[in-house]
Formats: sequence, structure tokens, C-alpha cells
Amino acid sequence: MKQWLITMGDFQSPDGMLAGIGWTGKRLKILWAHRYVLPLERQLYGKGFTGAELLPDGDILTCGFNALYLINPIRKTCRPWLVRDDLNDLHDVAVQGKGGERRLIIANTGLDRIDVFRGDGAKLLNRIPLTPLNSESPQIDNDPYFDELANADRPIYLRKLRDQVHPNTVLSLKDRIWVSRLNDRALTLVNGEKVTYLPGLPHDLVPWKGRIWMTTTDGRIWSSNPDLRQGNPRCEFDSYICTGRSGWIRGLSISERLLIVGCTRISRMPRERWTDRSFAHTETGLLLMNRSDGSSLDWLSLEELGEHPKVFGIYSWSRQ
Repeated sequence: MKQWLITMGDFQSPDGMLAGIGWTGKRLKILWAHRYVLPLERQLYGKGFTGAELLPDGDILTCGFNALYLINPIRKTCRPWLVRDDLNDLHDVAVQGKGGERRLIIANTGLDRIDVFRGDGAKLLNRIPLTPLNSESPQIDNDPYFDELANADRPIYLRKLRDQVHPNTVLSLKDRIWVSRLNDRALTLVNGEKVTYLPGLPHDLVPWKGRIWMTTTDGRIWSSNPDLRQGNPRCEFDSYICTGRSGWIRGLSISERLLIVGCTRISRMPRERWTDRSFAHTETGLLLMNRSDGSSLDWLSLEELGEHPKVFGIYSWSRQ
């Protein structure tokens, strides 16, 4: 049975969530789902787990809002692994290199920064600040997503800061670090050397067949040649057109035959207009598509997993 691990949160809870999903060849199904109560001093309502790295020993290193957690989903254990007061709205983590030379690459999104740590997390090696590619990026002063003024007396790691770039995903590929940048609508090397602009808000980065595949939150799935200095993205599928399902698209996994994307229900129009469609009929769940032609194979609702669950990452999973 083909399986995936899903990292999740809930807009109505401070807990982190993981789910195991299986494909029988005919239907998607929830195999298991775990909810993790995070340390009280690190909890932030409406946040949960975001990006993750699946480790060779079966553990999962996943981002919370202000810490990295080490999880063993079989034993249902979860412990803080990297806790620092300068972590804010973490969106993704990637491992670069092998063995003793490993490094951790973290999207420190609230601070518009990529942080590079030694593989064991014990030492911060580099801070890479990100600045907007376009100085005219729209700024929305009264967006309720941010609360830094209302909570100015709280520590940085418990505030929703007003970011300018909003790095979503980091990808280590051939010893280079790629990052998707929501506000800039761009995929770049972390040093800005190569840029691919997209006509939507980018999120996931998945290497496949010599190209980087990406989601934009409006439902489109793109690919780009990482060897080109100025990328020309190719729209592979529009999941809304292919399936009729609508939501904030985030989470992508690709295999030889299958492509699965995450969909999250929206209760208000996001800070950057997500698409011209209404958000009234959005849903939280998983879309399974035939990678060769984009045809819909199945839809699995995840609404039963919480009051307002949200999907973040989707990862191929082989642990039983």
C-alpha cells in the first residue's frame, strides 16, 4: 500500500498533528492520526506543525511555530529538539549533506530569514536575511493575520510578525539551497542568484525528473528547470480544473504514477487575494491525481480530524 505522512495543525487549536494516509489502489484512507500537545510556554493558538524532514531512523523532525520537535509516530512520542527565542513562524526544515557534515536549513519565516545550523542543532552557523525582490510588494496594514502590535509585550517567539518575503519551503538540491517566497511570487536560490517568478503564491518545492515541481496556493502545479538562470515555469496541472475541489493548496508529493496535494478550507480571504474564486466552498482534504494526465483518482476529506484542520506538508512514508 502506498502511504504518506501528513503534517498538520488546526486553526482552532495550539496542537500539532500528524496523520498517516494510505492508498489501496482504489481509495485513500486515514490509517492513523495523532494530536500532540506542545509545551505550554511555546503554544500559539491556531498554529501547529508545518514543514518536516523524515530521518533515516524513522523519526520525524518537524517545525512548530517556534521550535523543532523530534517525533516518533509509532511510539507516539514528541519532544522539543531545538528551542530558541529567535525562532518565529517556522515553515520548513531540510537536511543538507551527509554524516558528520550535515547541516540543518530552516525557514525562519516570521523573521524573513534562512537559518543554517550544524546537523545536531547545537550551533547556529549562518543567518541569511531575505529582502523583497520587488520593493512595491503590497503591504496590508490591518490584516488580522499579524498581531505584533496587539501583543507587543509578548516575546518575539510568541508573536505573529509582519514579514516582507515569507519564505515557505527550503530545498537542498545538489548542495544548493532553494527557497519559495510567497510575497515575491518567486522561487530562488537562497543567495538570489537564480529567480523563477510565478503567477501565483508559491509554496512547495519537490525535485522530480530533473525539475523542481511547485504548488501555488490557487491550485496550480508547476515545474521549472533548476539549471536555468531565469526560470520559465511550466504549468503541469490545475487541480481545481482537474478535480473541481477548492482550497488553499499546500503540500505536494510526487511518484512515478501518483501526485497528491493538500487542500485547506479558508474561512476568510487571505492577506494576498488567493484567487478569483470564492472561498465559501473550500475544503480540507487530499487530492490524489494521476501524474501522467492530471485526472482525479480520489478525494479524502480530513475535516473529521479537528474543528478546522489545515494541511501543511505531505511526505512519502514507508514505515509500518
